[in-house]
Formats: sequence, structure tokens, C-alpha cells
Amino acid sequence: MNSSNQGEEAPEHLLVQRTAQGDHEAFEMLVRRHQQSVANLAYRFLADASEAEDIAQETFIRFYLAIARYQPDRPLRPYLLKIARNLCLDHLRKKKPVLADNLDTGATTRILMPSSRTLKCPDRCSRPSSPSPLPSGWLFCFSISKG
Repeated sequence: MNSSNQGEEAPEHLLVQRTAQGDHEAFEMLVRRHQQSVANLAYRFLADASEAEDIAQETFIRFYLAIARYQPDRPLRPYLLKIARNLCLDHLRKKKPVLADNLDTGATTRILMPSSRTLKCPDRCSRPSSPSPLPSGWLFCFSISKG
């Protein structure tokens, strides 16, 4: 049996210990063991494969940088999923919620969003005139459909 296969079968706490000592192969094995579950969680939060992949990568980077704080007597998967969940929530908070308010029969939709976000408004986006009840840097977007 080669050392790569032995590493895959190594107990998690030993891989964490080896990672803390700078063993990059051990870290790679931990990533391989947990990357799918971390990416799946991120995808369920974000519904975007590219963003989920970025969050998964950031999760493992955060784990690696803070490995000294990890308590090896606790399971690693829930620890990683908590990091991923927090990163997803932070990511969603930065985006701010897209607030849709269907008025009347759903003909008009109002959406509030940060102005730094890529705009995908169907008809029209405008910066509110001053003074505005919207936070600084936000846009008011709307679309009116006929029918």
C-alpha cells in the first residue's frame, strides 16, 4: 500500500496534527475528505456553483490559518461546516437582501440592492434623489410589466 492510500485511511486527528506541523500532504487529505460536504453546504446557501466553490476554498484557508484554535477532540466536519456557514452568511449579508415587493397583481416589482452589485434589473434602475430613505450607495430598481 502506498503512503497516499495510508494517508487517506489515517485518523483525522493525526492528519490535523500533521497539518498543524506544516505537513501539506496531510492538509490536502483533509481537504479531499471534506471538500464535497463543504461545497454542498455553500451551494445550498448561495445557489451559485462558482460562489460556493470560492466559499469552500476560503473555508479551508480559514481552517488552515486558525488550526491552532481547533480542538482535536471534536469532529472536524461540523467545525468546517460552521466556518462555511458563517462565510456564506457573511457573503449574503454583504450582498444585502434583494427585497421584492409585488404590488397590485404582481405587475410592478420593486427591488432594493447595493449599487456595487452587478445590476440585473429588467427595466430601470435609478439613484434616489437626496434626501433618500435608502442607505448610501443603494439603488431603487423597478420593472413594470404590461398585462
